[in-house]
Amino acid sequence: MTTPTPLQSVYTCFIGKLDELLINKEDLIFEYFKTALSKAYKNCSHSLAYTLNNNSRKIIITSIPLLSGNITISIDSVPHIIAILSTDSKNQVITKINSAITSLLSPTYSTTESLIGNYPSLTIIQDTDTITTMTFTDTGTTGLGLEIIDTYDGNFDFILDQDEIELIALYMKEAHLNRQEQYWVALRELVSTKDFNSLPDKKRILDGIQNSKKLLKEEIEDFKQQFFDYTY
Repeated sequence: MTTPTPLQSVYTCFIGKLDELLINKEDLIFEYFKTALSKAYKNCSHSLAYTLNNNSRKIIITSIPLLSGNITISIDSVPHIIAILSTDSKNQVITKINSAITSLLSPTYSTTESLIGNYPSLTIIQDTDTITTMTFTDTGTTGLGLEIIDTYDGNFDFILDQDEIELIALYMKEAHLNRQEQYWVALRELVSTKDFNSLPDKKRILDGIQNSKKLLKEEIEDFKQQFFDYTY
């Protein structure tokens, strides 16, 4: 049996269209994904229904601890207490968390250490059930920077064609540019158009985003000519 298209195929295609890295922005990327599906479905011959896998979380270390002490990672309300030192690097902290969790978790769990940019990460996957909650508490007031992120992994219900993946990714890029434009337009409204235009670097950024949006819109319209109308 052929496996349906993984959501990661769309995420990867989208990231490849950017000239920046959206590190630790899985939640934002997923919002772009949902927005893109609402626009792309009419031009796709396959249903874009999908199923998320709620069996994994990712722990990211964003900054080293300032003080020695204990931290607590709770998985499904079961606390795992880890002692860390002020001299620990980010990599050493993630390894300590991995060691503590691995020794306490049931065999249905697996963990994987990796590096995302300059941020060490630990992915925790539960094979048979779902992880309902995962929380971090800086019980020892160490000042450690730690984030717990949903991975938004999963699969479409069907196998998508490559052009369908491409169209969704293009709409995701459009959502990303819209978000960028909204930020700079809001800033222009806050300081007034005259003052904003007197700041050439900021005006240049907004002009560049708006020009990119115009070109992308033309690219999407040209690309859509390859699709049949929605027939469900």
